[in-house]
Amino acid sequence: LLNLHGLEQSAGSGDYGPLPQTIAPTTFNTLANRTVVVIGPPHLCKLDKTLNTAIFIDGTDAASKVSNLTAAMKESSAKWPHENVIFLVSAGFGGRLAMYRAWKEL
Repeated sequence: LLNLHGLEQSAGSGDYGPLPQTIAPTTFNTLANRTVVVIGPPHLCKLDKTLNTAIFIDGTDAASKVSNLTAAMKESSAKWPHENVIFLVSAGFGGRLAMYRAWKEL
């Protein structure tokens, strides 16, 4: 807080108590014990524990490589023929088109 002269007052000057405890990343409950394929930008690799990532597919510039993404999705699904593979896609319009094409073919 500032007083009328623009000087910081001692009361309320940023003493917010102790820092919170750091929380270790855990898997989202809905993705636990599931096979998850993540398609998106490389920074999503940092969420591999949280998203329970089995395979990561780089979705950078997805609009120009829709056919490649669709083939990679089909190949990933074929690795687990008796499981329901979850695809998490964060790749813009190209990712949406690849999802649609893979859905039609799977």
